[in-house]
Amino acid sequence: MFVHEDEADRARDVLVREGFRNVDVPAEEGAPDEELQRARSEAEDLRDELAQREAQLAQLADQYGDLLLCAEEDLSITVEKAEAPLEWAATDRTFICDAWVPTQQLDEVKTALTSATNGNVHFETLDDGDPDVHHREEEPPTRYDHRDSVEPYDFLMETFSTPRYNEIDPTLILSLVFPLFLGFVIGDFGYGLVMVPLGIWLYRGLGAKSEAARSLGFAIAVAGVWSILFGGLLFKDALGIPMYHAEHGLSWPSLLGTIGLAEPAIHKIEAGGVRAMLALSLLAAFVHLFLGFIFGFVNEIGHNTKHAIAQLGWMVTLTGIVLLTIVHGPENMISGYLVNGLDLGQAHFDHGHVESMTFSPFAQMLPWYLLGPGVLVLVLTEGLMGLMETVSLLANVISYTRLAGIAVAKGGIVAAFNEIFLERMVLDPSTGILVIVAGFALFAISQLLMFVLGLLSGGIQSIRLNYVEFFLKFFEGGGERFSPFGRDRQYTIGNESR
Repeated sequence: MFVHEDEADRARDVLVREGFRNVDVPAEEGAPDEELQRARSEAEDLRDELAQREAQLAQLADQYGDLLLCAEEDLSITVEKAEAPLEWAATDRTFICDAWVPTQQLDEVKTALTSATNGNVHFETLDDGDPDVHHREEEPPTRYDHRDSVEPYDFLMETFSTPRYNEIDPTLILSLVFPLFLGFVIGDFGYGLVMVPLGIWLYRGLGAKSEAARSLGFAIAVAGVWSILFGGLLFKDALGIPMYHAEHGLSWPSLLGTIGLAEPAIHKIEAGGVRAMLALSLLAAFVHLFLGFIFGFVNEIGHNTKHAIAQLGWMVTLTGIVLLTIVHGPENMISGYLVNGLDLGQAHFDHGHVESMTFSPFAQMLPWYLLGPGVLVLVLTEGLMGLMETVSLLANVISYTRLAGIAVAKGGIVAAFNEIFLERMVLDPSTGILVIVAGFALFAISQLLMFVLGLLSGGIQSIRLNYVEFFLKFFEGGGERFSPFGRDRQYTIGNESR
């Protein structure tokens, strides 16, 4: 390409804009085919050499790996100790250390430092009640003190945010509710038997290298226990097949020739069972959200009385909304038990199913008696925004019905697959051997597919209800996790204390 030297800069800009890249012609001689063959041969030789070097590295790792890990850990700790004075204000004879100490360990730290310095140490402490604490640029960190059954959920909590030091830590509630919701959505005895060992494998296997796998594995194992309980006691099905004598279709007693269980309390894919599942979801919404508002009240009562009163208004409004769904909603088993238990009227049962429900005049008006004062409190404390957010609260309550929706949809799809692949392909006496084999294969594939989809959709929606509906009612977050000075030794033994 030739251009006039006066146009060189312009030509260069055009080429750069169009993606032109200069490629130098290799300074090689000979036929191209021969050079290509030589390059391929060199590449193959280099790959063989790379494989040899990797084998040598693996051998060295087996021989010296443990020693290197121990040396790296011990030397890193020594370096941290040597560099510690650089982070503190120090002179030739004194130094000042500004650090956070857990309140319950303060006396222990004072005793250790006094002993190490022969009494040549001076302490000044600020606790949470001192005004200077709240005016510091650096907020006190948050120290988790969870039991072994809660600690695996720290990762799920940290994924959302770290609690501030002066607010309620919801990790305990997350550890209870998340696997409960997931187990309810799966709700199958057979799937639960698979989830428990799968969760244990993730927790002990991949969890050794990945905190995420460890956290999810523990949650899946616990959710598997809940799935076994729900599937074995409430829904009474395994792999989507009833464990009782079903009037129509497949059942384990008919397949195995055994005595079946009693009729389940809830038939997930029947109309009455769907209404009961929706009622259970709304009951879960009430308990979960009400607890969130209680936490919000506790967080605000010492800081902002107006906001604390607003939390009371939300509690009353939430109660009114849920009672409204019971009084004016469709008849179902769960609402029937609540009506009789709360003495709101009379629910008549026939073989475990609600035949009719009647409400007292007071019960019919009770939701409005609660909604009126509740909304009034919200308007007085939060203005018109509080009135508008009442609609948002209704949306939050309805959002919990996704638990029932996923559970019913999964149950219906699994039942359809079982009917097609087992009942019509495997068990039909008119089918040939190839159809039977294909039916078994498709049955296994469909079960695996529904199991994976159930875990994914159920897990995502269960954690979402905690993150969005529950946490946003009280949780501020934005804290910093307490990181003690020093480290826990994994490969070596030292005589220092943290």
